[in-house]
Amino acid sequence: MCQGHRRFTDAKAMLVAAIELAKKQREPVIEVVVELVLKGVDVRGKEPGELFKAAQAFNAPGHNLLRYGWDAWELYALHEGVSPDLASLGRSVMREWYSHSWGRFSEEVGFSAAESMIRQAKDNPEKVEERWEFLLSEEWMVE
Repeated sequence: MCQGHRRFTDAKAMLVAAIELAKKQREPVIEVVVELVLKGVDVRGKEPGELFKAAQAFNAPGHNLLRYGWDAWELYALHEGVSPDLASLGRSVMREWYSHSWGRFSEEVGFSAAESMIRQAKDNPEKVEERWEFLLSEEWMVE
């Protein structure tokens, strides 16, 4: 990624390069995206519109803050062809897993499950949607 401090035509090109590099080097994609791309979007101390411009450049949905692992996961899922609605749902379930320390679901919807979440979302979107909605409903807490 840093070879020759390559310049990119836009933020989306940088995101795609980070995803492809991580996959090639067999590194966790969301970690690479957070480190190289999202943290590289410096909007501190600038007008609020700068974050909006960065989000537009990444083609990020309006709710994506470009700051957290679940944001990186959503962008990666969209890049890999997951439907926007399912990518948003996956982002939400990953955020809730993290925020509420759902340790028992780490292998299913945690950061380490990023690749399998995308694979499952592409292979069986209806089943995955049902499961993620169930997790978000928190009905499992009373079982």
